[in-house]
Amino acid sequence: MSSFPMTRTLLFVTLICSMNWSHGQLDDTSSTSNGPMTLGTGSGTLYQFAGDQRGSDSTNQSQGGFGILSGPSQISPIVWMYNGGRRNAFQVRRKNYNGTVQNGVTLFHIESNGNIGIGTDNPQEELDVIGAIQSDYLRLNASTSIEGGEIRLDGPSGYNDWRIDNHQGKFRLHHSGTNQFTVHPNGQVGIGTGNALLGNHKLAVQGSIGAREIKVEASGWSDFVFEKDYDLLPLEEVEKFININGHLPDIPSEAEVTENGINLGEINTKLLQKIEELTLYLIQQNKEIKVLREKVNRLENE
Repeated sequence: MSSFPMTRTLLFVTLICSMNWSHGQLDDTSSTSNGPMTLGTGSGTLYQFAGDQRGSDSTNQSQGGFGILSGPSQISPIVWMYNGGRRNAFQVRRKNYNGTVQNGVTLFHIESNGNIGIGTDNPQEELDVIGAIQSDYLRLNASTSIEGGEIRLDGPSGYNDWRIDNHQGKFRLHHSGTNQFTVHPNGQVGIGTGNALLGNHKLAVQGSIGAREIKVEASGWSDFVFEKDYDLLPLEEVEKFININGHLPDIPSEAEVTENGINLGEINTKLLQKIEELTLYLIQQNKEIKVLREKVNRLENE
């Protein structure tokens, strides 16, 4: 089982040794272009590209590499040592048809400082990719005991950068140090709330909410007011309650609302209760008005 990998390793070492035996070591002091070297014949020939080795350590222009081609004018990836302005960079390039390796497309680049570029020959980070990345699984390790993995989405010039991270177990979407969206470990969601929680709500919003429609699932409704056994307070008692408490019966006071807020479904139910009670008062008054009007008509006709 292990003889095949060992055979491939020995073959690769033999080829490299053959290249060095035939041409010697490539260095910055050569003054001519060595051109290609062929090992073997036919399709799949290994070529050495000495490239343009003119220059010196001060100009950093030496280049060279090797690749497997079906001919010197074909398209193929080339392993390439590149010193154009940055010493000792390692590249895999694509040699275009009938083109030169120097003018080929850089597929993979390792800078002398260790930065790796895919699709770029000027990586600015440890891994710099120009293009899309497809992966079944991506893991970002924690940077500190507080800060977890982070994804940064750079904005165009003049626009904010956005960051997605794991902060003390909380999922955050933020920019410029301001948390815009936070999901807490217990499932609570905050919008504009920072790291703080607003009560025990599943969704907490610091600011206004605009919507064309909001549906509240209510647990009950106020039609019990129209039941026969409903105890409708006389208006005199309602007036007395208002004079003492400063608000309607069964309706929270201003102080309670300021401290606890209001439940949208509950307050709408209570407001409808007051509207239905008011309707009953109006019906009673209308009956009394009709009786009084009849009495007035009789008196006028006497």
